[in-house]
Amino acid sequence: MTKMERARSVLAKAVEVLFFLVAGAWFLIWYIEVMEPTLAPHVKHLGRAIGPVFWILLIFQNYLNSSSRNGSDAPENSPPRLSGVFVVLAVGLASAFLFWRSSGEGSLVLAIVTAGATVIVAGLVWRFATKHASDIGEARFAPSGLKDTPANGG
Repeated sequence: MTKMERARSVLAKAVEVLFFLVAGAWFLIWYIEVMEPTLAPHVKHLGRAIGPVFWILLIFQNYLNSSSRNGSDAPENSPPRLSGVFVVLAVGLASAFLFWRSSGEGSLVLAIVTAGATVIVAGLVWRFATKHASDIGEARFAPSGLKDTPANGG
């Protein structure tokens, strides 16, 4: 390992530690805002200050990690079931959170139903993508002028 690779590795670990510290602080501030309305005005400015730092560290961490990969664990080599489940969970749980935060008696019930349905749909997506993993992927087309035959991948 060269000195440059070693320095990059140490920097990547430092950024990762800072990222998780900032993420924890941002989550704690969010929790205080939600659960303690009397303290919310006192910590709201901290959340606004930490938010951009969180996103900058996230981008920098991903940059450092992606440039040090050898290609075996690159995102394009990850199975489709992971990306499908991640999208379902992100959208569904964000929707459930928004329902929970909205005013009204039925919003908590709607949030619980949405979260439950999200978990069920994520399981179905996982099962479908696992079963059809060989059919899911990049579309490949024959070069123009060539007939689509098994010999050229068609």
